[in-house]
Amino acid sequence: MTRGRKKETKSSMGEFMREKIIGDLQPTDIDIAKREVHVMTRLSEDVVKILDALVELNVFKSRSEAVSAYVERSIITNLDLYMTVLEQFEEVEDKRGKAMETVLDAFEKLEK
Repeated sequence: MTRGRKKETKSSMGEFMREKIIGDLQPTDIDIAKREVHVMTRLSEDVVKILDALVELNVFKSRSEAVSAYVERSIITNLDLYMTVLEQFEEVEDKRGKAMETVLDAFEKLEK
């Protein structure tokens, strides 16, 4: 009976810690509920040890969930800044596309 109680306490503490780490994230334009895209990353052994400890303590279900939570928290906490970065990036991409069209037009004129 003691083992079940320890597991329950371990799980409850894990959930409590998970909430503390993730925090009370307010709904945003970014949908963090869907995790559809896989991203591979390399991390230092020390960081992985910490992730493994968080998983063992039932704070997170997996390393992947832990990394996702920290990245999402970082972005959402600074969402205004990252949305500005995204807008600027989209403007750069638009200009890049227009520049490529201009280059193609120039080559087409050469062929005539």
